[in-house]
Order: sequence, then structure tokens, then C-alpha cells
Amino acid sequence: MARKIPQSRSSQGKPGASSSSGLPSSAAKPAVLEIYDTTLRDGEQTPGVHLSYEQKMDIARDLAAMGVKTIEAGFPASSPGDMEAIKGVSRIMRDCEVAALARCKRSDVDAVIEAVSNAAHPVIHI
Repeated sequence: MARKIPQSRSSQGKPGASSSSGLPSSAAKPAVLEIYDTTLRDGEQTPGVHLSYEQKMDIARDLAAMGVKTIEAGFPASSPGDMEAIKGVSRIMRDCEVAALARCKRSDVDAVIEAVSNAAHPVIHI
């Protein structure tokens, strides 16, 4: 659902005042910005792209170092390799959430539970 951004006639610091970006000043400087990254799952959807296990671990470390809140590590029901990579990411990430994708199927949800069971902050993405 899209939210209509109110327009202001002045930018005198009043609520709804526009910044140079055209957004209300309250939207220009969010109190918190949380990043949910899907590189490890969606990155391999790009034709010709395949990430090795070590590349996935390196990317996960880099994302965590950048302060990403949630790393979606993969879709464990898709392959044994994805399952192992998600387990690996879950073992090494201590400060961010590790998510894995599941369809609305019991077997997919069970696969995610297994894959992220060692994560400090596990997430199931359905």
C-alpha cells in the first residue's frame, strides 16, 4: 500500500515540510534504517551467477560488517548446497538475523527450521 507524502508550502521546519529531496523532513532523516538483504538468495537468480560456499560466507561477513539487520541466506528446500550454505551462514552470524525462504509447505518450513537452527537470530521468510 502506497502512502501519500504530504506537500508543504514552506520548509520552515514545520511538520510535513519538504527537504531538498522532495520528501517531508521527517522522511528525509529516518530514526532507524533497517536493511533486509537478499543477495545470497536472489543473487544466484541472475543468469550465469553461481556463488560458492566460501563466496557466500564472505558476502555474509561483509553484509554483517556493513550493519545489515537481516541476511536472507537462501531457499533450503531448493538444493542440498543451499541448505549447507544457510547452515554455514547461521553458524557464523551472531549479531544479525539470518532468514531463509519457505513456500507455504510444511516440508519447506521444516527445511528452514533445520537450516537456521544455529542462528543467533533466526527468521523464517514465507
